Amino acid sequence: MSRDSLPRKVRIGRGGALLAGAAVYALLIYGPLEFIWTPFVLGLVYLGAAAAGGRRGGLWATGLVLTGWGIGVLLPTKFGVKEVSAADGYLIGVGAAALAGGLLARRGFSVDLIGVGATAFLAGFAHLFAGDQIQALVEPWPYVALLAVTGAVNLALAFTARSSAAGVPARTGPRMPSATRETSPTT
Repeated sequence: MSRDSLPRKVRIGRGGALLAGAAVYALLIYGPLEFIWTPFVLGLVYLGAAAAGGRRGGLWATGLVLTGWGIGVLLPTKFGVKEVSAADGYLIGVGAAALAGGLLARRGFSVDLIGVGATAFLAGFAHLFAGDQIQALVEPWPYVALLAVTGAVNLALAFTARSSAAGVPARTGPRMPSATRETSPTT
């Protein structure tokens, strides 16, 4: 059975949105915005891809956490809220993302709690190792590449997966006899 359980339409929407988002991010970050806007812009790109995939299309957790973290980064640095330290901003932003994710999940959106935690965890490690340890993490190109590759993979899965337009995975391989049905022995 195919491992891809997302409908082709969802994959195409997500893939297109991520590829477009890679281009928009590159234009903004290599253009008028400073690199400090990266978490916020990446979050908006992922939210756009999540919206393109619909309620059940996923990516909501990633988009919410990155957007929340981005707002937390921007509060003291770009929005002039001096009472908010960097740590305060990060906690407020990611906490708001977790709350928003919980509310969306209650409304039937595919927001996975593990996805919220994993995104925050990985973003924290990226922040920890950015700069002196791994210079590439403070450059825009890896994030452009990540968005583009993720978008391309979604499109590739949409066009290569053996699934119907409705998203039901095609059955492959021999059928196993049902445990509730009698089968006749073969001789």
